[in-house]
Amino acid sequence: MQIKKVVFKNFYSYRYGKVDFSKYKGIVRIEGVNKDSGGSNGSGKSVFFEAVVYGLFGKSIRKSTEDAMINSVAGKKCCVEIEVDNMLIHRCRKPSSLHVWVDGEEVTSSHANKTQGVIEEHLGIDYKTFMAATVFGQHSSTDFLESSADDKRKIINAFLNLDYVFDMKNKIKAKRSEVRREIRDSDILMGQLEKDSKALATKIQGHRLPSNAESILSEYTLEEVLSKESYNNNLTYRLESLKRDLRSVEGTQIDKARRVIDRGVGAKNSYKCSECGTEQSDVVSENIYHFCKNKVDTHDRKVEELHQQIRKLQGTFEKVPCTPKEYSNWLQAKQSEGLFELVQEMEDKIKGLSKNKNILENRYEIFGFWDRAFSEKGLVKFVIRTIRQYLNDRCNYYLGYLTNGRITVKFDDELVENIEVLGGPRHYISLSGGERRKLNLAVMLGLQSLLSKSSSSKTNLLFFDEVAENLDEDGVNGLRALLYDLKEDKTLFVITHNPTLRGLLDSTKIINVVKTKGESKIL
Repeated sequence: MQIKKVVFKNFYSYRYGKVDFSKYKGIVRIEGVNKDSGGSNGSGKSVFFEAVVYGLFGKSIRKSTEDAMINSVAGKKCCVEIEVDNMLIHRCRKPSSLHVWVDGEEVTSSHANKTQGVIEEHLGIDYKTFMAATVFGQHSSTDFLESSADDKRKIINAFLNLDYVFDMKNKIKAKRSEVRREIRDSDILMGQLEKDSKALATKIQGHRLPSNAESILSEYTLEEVLSKESYNNNLTYRLESLKRDLRSVEGTQIDKARRVIDRGVGAKNSYKCSECGTEQSDVVSENIYHFCKNKVDTHDRKVEELHQQIRKLQGTFEKVPCTPKEYSNWLQAKQSEGLFELVQEMEDKIKGLSKNKNILENRYEIFGFWDRAFSEKGLVKFVIRTIRQYLNDRCNYYLGYLTNGRITVKFDDELVENIEVLGGPRHYISLSGGERRKLNLAVMLGLQSLLSKSSSSKTNLLFFDEVAENLDEDGVNGLRALLYDLKEDKTLFVITHNPTLRGLLDSTKIINVVKTKGESKIL
């Protein structure tokens, strides 16, 4: 993150101010004169720090309200324009506005919060992290060591660009919840299908017929069965009638005709006269023979026809397979075939759901693994454990300048600091003001080193506002040496009233600020 230039209008005591950071390298001391009071306090030395922070984040170093930033004389049109990397930000108050351009193209959203999100995404750093890593002094935000454990983790996460880890965790958590809902819905549907399947199976059992019934009944409709039932009654009557007819054609006349035929043509037949009692003889004539023969043949044909009709009727009786009641039962069984298909369909669905449930459960376990992996106890803790030694080394490196090794600090995996003074454990709150300032400065610079590891969020500027306050002579000398160490790859802006430090920095570049009649100007 390369901050190039900031321009501000009607901002605090300035009607207009401009700082081109590209013109400054190394250590730059900021001096101020307040002609209204005769001293240097209140001259506006730290205002352009404020302008940078407000331009980037819309917030104040001093935690004052936005209206407090507006020049009291102008009372309106308070604006800050800042150029950082390939981005230009224009932010105003009364009226309020925020516009952003990236590579010359405006990317301003309809909502200020969304536009601010675009800025911070581009910067790769938020307000709290920027303040912790860039601004150190009387108006800086809460020191890292005085932050809560949660705020410490947030700062570290931002420094290490670990926000994506929590984004992934949230996405994984959402996906896991979605899979859990799918599993629950699958269980509900499977339960309902199993219940319905059992109910249908019970219903089907009441529709079952013997296995041979279906093949016999399959060719008949109910109308056919009913008509055959009525036909059976008619057949029974006809059969009995035919049998009576058969009996009726049997008689003495046919017997006599058969005897005549047996005698043949020309045969004599002796007999007594019924009137006189004398024996007489009769010869069978040809006419009589043929008459009897035709009569017997006709009788035999008729008998054969009757027998054929009787056999046919008896065969019809054997062919008709059922009664209407039996047919009704069979029809219900046929209807159950659809139920069988439905049960099979349900069973197939249950199998499919069961298979899909297994897949979902495996996916749920996988998401669970990654949920744990991306948690603060997983990847984040691993990363912190990995960088912890680096942070400890850098902090103690800077403490070597400031305390000559008298004070050391070590952070554990939970980012809890373990402070030692001359080899003995101490609590942060028990340290003197000067010791806390040295420790805070060393930790801030250690965090800055972490920030520099991320190309997306490292900054080219550091602001030191009254950093020598409460420092003894050894501390001031150590601070001077440290500043010269840091200036190799940074531009350091230093505000100090400490005469020793000012004397040690006399040869550095100076920005002079003058305040006259309530208005500050950069000379």
